[in-house]
Amino acid sequence: MLSIAACTLKHIFKEFTNSLKALYTPEECQILFFEFLHVRAGISKSVFYTQPDYALNTQICIILGQDIKRLIAGEPFQYVLGLVEFCNVTIRIDSRALIPRPETEELCFEIQKRFTSNGPILDLCTGSGCIAIALKHFFKLNDIYAGDCSDAALNLCNENAQRLGLSVNSFLFNLYELPVSFPHSFFDLIVSNPPYITPAEKSGLHARVLNFEPHLALFTPDPEGLEPYRQILKIAEFHLNKNGILALELHSQTAAAVFKLIQDSRIFTSTELMHDLSGNIRFLFAHKI
Repeated sequence: MLSIAACTLKHIFKEFTNSLKALYTPEECQILFFEFLHVRAGISKSVFYTQPDYALNTQICIILGQDIKRLIAGEPFQYVLGLVEFCNVTIRIDSRALIPRPETEELCFEIQKRFTSNGPILDLCTGSGCIAIALKHFFKLNDIYAGDCSDAALNLCNENAQRLGLSVNSFLFNLYELPVSFPHSFFDLIVSNPPYITPAEKSGLHARVLNFEPHLALFTPDPEGLEPYRQILKIAEFHLNKNGILALELHSQTAAAVFKLIQDSRIFTSTELMHDLSGNIRFLFAHKI
């Protein structure tokens, strides 16, 4: 816990960086410090540099001390902070759902470039609702439907949508229990970032992921990692409109197999793989016949 008697900005910075140097690089510690300082106290980087002896009130010091304790325990900083910036909106996030990744932002921005219909959109495995909310932010006129098998995740999705004043129709569904009675029958876009990490890869995950993020949103039930995509393909076959778009986030290691699965279905006129900004095969776009 931070010493209340010495809760100046320079003292907090020293406490923060010294406490976390075993977990983060000095550069990462500095970035995190300024992020927490801004969110918790509304203080900018410039104030820190010009007024290092500025003292925060007791309550803010206590909160920052609790934040440091959670970070030391290995909890992801996004959960501790309680929010992430995603496609120009602020998403509240906690352990009820997977932390939104930059790659998923890339998927949403790519959809924004490609999708021109005013028709309904279906987001499968919505989690925090980040994709559904981003698409509603982009496409004000489209009805957005967001499904997930977790009641807790759907509650978080609804909280995010309500706080941002964006209308998202959420519903409970299990990807592995088809057929599903959807709130709307046909869609012009179906998008999904499903669980795609295989059980064999579990041991290679960082402790911050493995110990804190929901396994239901991380891992596939099958060793090859294709079952979620097989199920999504079935849904697209019966619920994606003619000329509709299927947009998927992929695991780079199984992307080729998913691509073949989609092509072999013969229900799409074109299927395209895309790389993310890190150079990994990450996205698939297909147009329905």
